[in-house]
Amino acid sequence: MTAKDDPGRSKSGRYAWMIVFFVFVICPSVSLAVVNYLHKNSYCISQSRYVSDQEMIDSAIAYVMRPINAFAAHGRGLNPGEQYIAYRDISEFKEVNPNCCSVLSGEEVRRKVHPLYGSLDRIFGAYSVAVQVDYKIRYRTSSELELEREKKTIVPVSACGRVVLEGIPGY
Repeated sequence: MTAKDDPGRSKSGRYAWMIVFFVFVICPSVSLAVVNYLHKNSYCISQSRYVSDQEMIDSAIAYVMRPINAFAAHGRGLNPGEQYIAYRDISEFKEVNPNCCSVLSGEEVRRKVHPLYGSLDRIFGAYSVAVQVDYKIRYRTSSELELEREKKTIVPVSACGRVVLEGIPGY
């Protein structure tokens, strides 16, 4: 008796393949789609919560204020004798730079930086949003005059509020 002659055996083989397909293809695909959706909507899976825009902005500001980044931002343009004036904390940064920051959508990042920038990084989870930070670099001249320059950067931030890539200066 062949499989053609035994309809019950043929059905059980089809059900087995459907179960295998469901377990190894459909379930992982749906799981990845859900995780990707949550990530793109700033849901931090490790903390089981949504991270607010303000937390992401504060993370980007802290990144910009780090000494190595502050040096990179001002080091190229200062003349001998000029001294960088660091911000004391995030609240002073916001005080000096009101309306400094905004959370950008993927479309805004592509429009401001490059049409392909961020598409794959965002899909595969390298970052969730990008924060645009417009701020003043303050410095003191050798004659003790305090001056400032405008600076713009875009900082990619993960769904958990961590800076994940180096900022894009001056886009």
